[in-house]
Amino acid sequence: MGKYLRKCKVCGRYTMTKTTCPDPNCGGETFIVKSPKFSIQDKYGKYRRKFKIEQEYLKDL
Repeated sequence: MGKYLRKCKVCGRYTMTKTTCPDPNCGGETFIVKSPKFSIQDKYGKYRRKFKIEQEYLKDL
C-alpha cells in the first residue's frame, strides 16, 4: 500500500496505491495531495461546522 494520498488530475478520485486513476474510463495521472498544516487557531472551523450541519440537513430530506 502507498504511503501518500493521491488524487486524479482529471476526475478528482482518490487512491493510495496507483500512479494512474483508479477509474478505468478516466486514465488520468494522479498527484500527491498534501494536507493542511495543523493549527490550534482553526481559521476555517466555523465554515466546516456550518457545512457539516447543512449536509446533515440535506441528508434527512
